Amino acid sequence: MKSITENKTINRKPFRKLGFTYLETAEIVVSLNQLMANYFVHYNKLRNFHWNVDGHDFFELHEEFEKEYNTV
Repeated sequence: MKSITENKTINRKPFRKLGFTYLETAEIVVSLNQLMANYFVHYNKLRNFHWNVDGHDFFELHEEFEKEYNTV
């Protein structure tokens, strides 16, 4: 009878669906996670600027920041 680890190794699907190796897939996942985190920080900064605008250009900047974070 095969051990659980052997079964997992045998049943593991290849990561070659798109032509990437396991290591390449892992690198892509890490890069995409970093990119998504950067976009999230960017979005939150835009929202922060939107809600904390002051000065004589308030309405114009407030509207522009809202357009930007809605786009993001």
